Amino acid sequence: DDPHRLLGPHVAEDGGRRGVVIRAYHPDALSTSVLFDDGATAELFELGDGLFGAFLPDRHADANYRLRFAFATGETIERGDPY
Repeated sequence: DDPHRLLGPHVAEDGGRRGVVIRAYHPDALSTSVLFDDGATAELFELGDGLFGAFLPDRHADANYRLRFAFATGETIERGDPY
């Protein structure tokens, strides 16, 4: 399977609102956040088995952002989304 079909930003609509669904994967993360270049943040929901995602209204698939993963050890890492 192609991970690009599931992970990363995807144009979506929910209840008539356009936006994006962002999904990220890290098997050891307890939580995942999206950090947009404009300073906004969004928490992704745990979908199970290391997969996180959320619909973010009024965002575009070409928005610049980084992902922040938080772990049980208290450590966090940030990285760009490769998808």
